[in-house]
Amino acid sequence: MRIFKLFTVTVLLLGLVVFLPACAMKKADRRHQDSRYQVAGGYSPNYESYDLDELIDYMGYLNRLPLLQRNAECQWLHRFNAIDSSLGVKIHLAYALLSTLECGDSKEAANLLESAALSVDDEQIQGFLSYQQALAQRLFACDLHAKELEQKLKLWKIKNQKLENNYKICGQNLKIVKEKLEALKEIEESLNHTEAQ
Repeated sequence: MRIFKLFTVTVLLLGLVVFLPACAMKKADRRHQDSRYQVAGGYSPNYESYDLDELIDYMGYLNRLPLLQRNAECQWLHRFNAIDSSLGVKIHLAYALLSTLECGDSKEAANLLESAALSVDDEQIQGFLSYQQALAQRLFACDLHAKELEQKLKLWKIKNQKLENNYKICGQNLKIVKEKLEALKEIEESLNHTEAQ
């Protein structure tokens, strides 16, 4: 009897552990959508959907959001995806990742879009996602190239700073040499004047 009660309590607790976070996430989802409803001009994202109209509307919606809200949207979708990793959520997350640099990178977005394109049956949506995935990969390549250029620029700045420091040292040394030459000239003139007397 005790074992049965213990088993029942364990099952109930496990149910709560699984059920409560999902309920909390759905409630947070409603609050999240309501708080942005006016910003989006009446549009409210349907994260479970991935038809073309929804995806195009969502891209436009992200474009209208201020940067801070785009970052918040992306962070929120990361958490949502951890609980409800449906295809629609993954695609929405991919677009959110592409809209901001503070949340993730275009490589993650490209991977999500590639996975989504392979999972979709509709050829039109599949083609659309594949095109977006190719763009995300190119964007990632551009990001890598930009980072390489940024690193090179830092190295050039360091080299330039060293050259400037060397130039200053050379200028100071040249000034010292000129002062010594002037002192030698004065001594030479003084000696010539003494010999003349």
